Amino acid sequence: MHRAQDGETASDVFAIKDLWAPSVFSVEPEDVVNRATNQFGLGGLEFARLEQTPGLRAPDLRLPDLDTFKYGLLEDISAPESVATSDLDLLQLPEDEEDDGEDIWLSQNELPATKPGPRLWARFYDRSYKEPNQYLSEAGPLVFAAALQQAHECDGKPAPTIIQAKPMVTALALVGLGLESLFFEYDDAKRSFKARFSNITIAGLSQELMKDAMMSFVSVGNDVRRLHWYVQWCYESTKSTPTRIALAKSIKDILNALKGNIIEALPSVKSLLQLRYLFKKPSSLVKYVLQALKTTRDLHSQEDVLSKVYDLAQNCEFRDAWAQPLMLGLLARVSSPWLGSLSASLGLRSSERADEELLKRLQHRIEIIADEKPRTNSSNPFPSFIAEEEQERILKACSSLVLLKQHHSDHILSQSGRNQFTQGPRLEWHFDWTDVDRVQQRAIGYESRIRAAMRAKLNYTTVSQANLHPVDDSWSPYGKSDVILRRQFNATYDVFDALPEMSKTQNQDGLQRHLKDIFSPSVEPEESQIDFSPPLSLVSIISFRPIIAVQSRLINHACLRMMFKKYDLTTHLSLQHSFQLLGSGLFSTRLSESLFSSSMSSAERQKDHVRVGNFGLRLSTRKTWPPQTSELQLALAGVLSDSYHDETASSSNLSPPSKSPKKQQANVCYGTGMPGDLSWSVRHLGQTDAQACLEQHSLYALDFLRLQYRPPAPLDTVISEVSLEKYDSIFKLLLRVLRLIFVTKQLSISAMYSRRSTRSTGVESRFRIEATYFVNTVADYFFHSVIATSWVKFWDRITDLEGRLAAVDGFDQIRDNESVFSIRALHENMLDSLRLGLLVRYKQRDVAQILIKIFELILRFARLLEEKNDIEANNNEPTVEELYNDFGPRVGDFVEGCKELRLKPEYTSSKDYEEDTIDQLIFRLDMNGRYSKQEGL
Repeated sequence: MHRAQDGETASDVFAIKDLWAPSVFSVEPEDVVNRATNQFGLGGLEFARLEQTPGLRAPDLRLPDLDTFKYGLLEDISAPESVATSDLDLLQLPEDEEDDGEDIWLSQNELPATKPGPRLWARFYDRSYKEPNQYLSEAGPLVFAAALQQAHECDGKPAPTIIQAKPMVTALALVGLGLESLFFEYDDAKRSFKARFSNITIAGLSQELMKDAMMSFVSVGNDVRRLHWYVQWCYESTKSTPTRIALAKSIKDILNALKGNIIEALPSVKSLLQLRYLFKKPSSLVKYVLQALKTTRDLHSQEDVLSKVYDLAQNCEFRDAWAQPLMLGLLARVSSPWLGSLSASLGLRSSERADEELLKRLQHRIEIIADEKPRTNSSNPFPSFIAEEEQERILKACSSLVLLKQHHSDHILSQSGRNQFTQGPRLEWHFDWTDVDRVQQRAIGYESRIRAAMRAKLNYTTVSQANLHPVDDSWSPYGKSDVILRRQFNATYDVFDALPEMSKTQNQDGLQRHLKDIFSPSVEPEESQIDFSPPLSLVSIISFRPIIAVQSRLINHACLRMMFKKYDLTTHLSLQHSFQLLGSGLFSTRLSESLFSSSMSSAERQKDHVRVGNFGLRLSTRKTWPPQTSELQLALAGVLSDSYHDETASSSNLSPPSKSPKKQQANVCYGTGMPGDLSWSVRHLGQTDAQACLEQHSLYALDFLRLQYRPPAPLDTVISEVSLEKYDSIFKLLLRVLRLIFVTKQLSISAMYSRRSTRSTGVESRFRIEATYFVNTVADYFFHSVIATSWVKFWDRITDLEGRLAAVDGFDQIRDNESVFSIRALHENMLDSLRLGLLVRYKQRDVAQILIKIFELILRFARLLEEKNDIEANNNEPTVEELYNDFGPRVGDFVEGCKELRLKPEYTSSKDYEEDTIDQLIFRLDMNGRYSKQEGL
């Protein structure tokens, strides 16, 4: 294959046209120089060419022509002067390797006499040879600066002032630290650094690159200035919270560490590149801190500030591995005041001052939970790193501790934190798995100490003397010789004379240690190293839950024991069942006789008539209504107290007395002889309801009458105002049912013994029988299927809890979720179940109105029978037939309404005590389907 020459014929198939022609992209050396000169503006400079290199000629560097090249020995070419003779010697073959015409393959069994030496590249290296620079950038910063200066002069622009690198590097470092220097000053109006000289640079850098470097350091310096201003504002402001002060202190420590480490490393920095590497981590750190400042600047509560810092620490967990420990240290430092206040609120440590504002927010949230109000974010007294389960536990424990301190001040938990014995573990962040067991052991040790003291019934003085400062008998001076005493005193002198061992890490928290690791040049984080530390979302649980759970369990046990043993909670709950729910037969009978029976003496004041005997209101036979206050007092006097004392006496005869004097003193409240000052009262009614009570024969005639009960503290935590309102609504309904029972009973009696019974029609008899059956069925359903069933379940759990508290090992038998508030929730659920079964809820008002209409029909029917002659003369009143014709469809509507209630999700979604008992009422009322199919007679 050869190159086709001009004149060669096209018959040469092996000829390739333009094989050795230059590429279309190739340029001549002269064009390269001219292009560089025009592009960089270096027309005044001359570049050394290859032809000017001594000892080298251009033709010597070209490849030979293949057409004219002859194979054979080369001509003697003299080596350049710059090439060492030793290198030429390496090119020559040794004498023993010269070709002597002998075929080496014929003598395979003969080995060479000498081994050939290794051919190494090091033998070709000449240390004395220096290759000339062919590039401007390798000529040094001064040459580059001179070239730039000449280029500016050629363009007619002012050349930048060249200064030394070290002063500029120092000035930029000071700017990055937020300090003024010789070349930079701070403009208060613009709140930014600016250069004192506009056209300066250092050797080796262009003006554009220098401006970019200045802007980067000015940006860091401005951020540092903002952080300093925030720290100063936090210290001077009177509205700064402890959390903000801790954040400001952390920012100050970070800036001081940043300043100290950069100033320490600054003498070894000689170039701008080294300075930028030195500021790489500090600038990122300043951005993290500034971001934390911006996100928390407009927040007011400590919890919101902690939540934002926690979120930043979580975001840093997946971005920069080297900054994560620092942000965790910042989180621990900032949350330390809030955790200290929480520890004091839980009774763990009294050395920490409890935040009154935190206690108010905790109490507010407790009221919201107790009253079942909708929660709002503004009322949440917890940061986001506290789980909802822990929030509920903390709220209940803090509230229970307040009750314990108010009503059982001599308890050991009421004195908790005042000495080393009762000092609980501190709530702190622990970011390592090795600390998990340590936190658990601290919690278990604290619980065992408090349990031992509670079992022994130790008070504060006994605990401090017996366990706080144990006496070391080895140092007692009694019964020892002078030699032993002198030896002990000398040992004491040696201890006091010795210098204290100060550790380098003493008094350093996590933030300071992480700052030291970050700025230490010997510590380089390994990005590829796997981090086995727990995730931040799990850190709060393993750090706080063991201690909070132990303290909550101890406080709950103490409060429950106080409620049952000291204040006899069971007696007060039983009182509500006996009177508010008409669970006492004696009270129900006496109340019915006092209100409705005509055999009682009238309590009305009459002229020239002395009121003697057992008085009653005689609702059905009296001529005036409403009764006066004196009548109510006479009619209802002794109904409550006699029923209570008779029932107490009967129960004490069945079981031996077990009440302590403290219990009896707690039961007798306010001097009325009844627990909680149980008495009769008048209900506050609206104008419409009050007008309905003025009608003697209406169903609403006795709606003004109510039972007044004031639970003594701290029992009002369980029997709250909300529960008392529920009791009152139930009592109003049961009082109406009690009146209907008495009326239907009188209807049956009058049918048997009345002289006019022969005049009764078939409609009257059917109406009397069906009305009696309806009232008895509804009453039996209310009192037995609803009230008795729900109350028995509630009472079994209460008595079971009381029995477990009375046991010797009651600590281990109390569950974590059992507290004063769990009993309150149990009580509220039971009342909700009663209101659901008694059709008292607001969502059941339609069915309840139908039931009220049926009760009114029965009352009007009873009045017609009692005053038959007078009412028949009055054409405005309906007849018995009309009432009976209206009674059947009303009962049918009631049955259908109960069936619809059974299908509603709010009725079927039951809690602890809600059962689908309304099916029993539907079955008993409409056994043969009569009322559901009745459309009238």
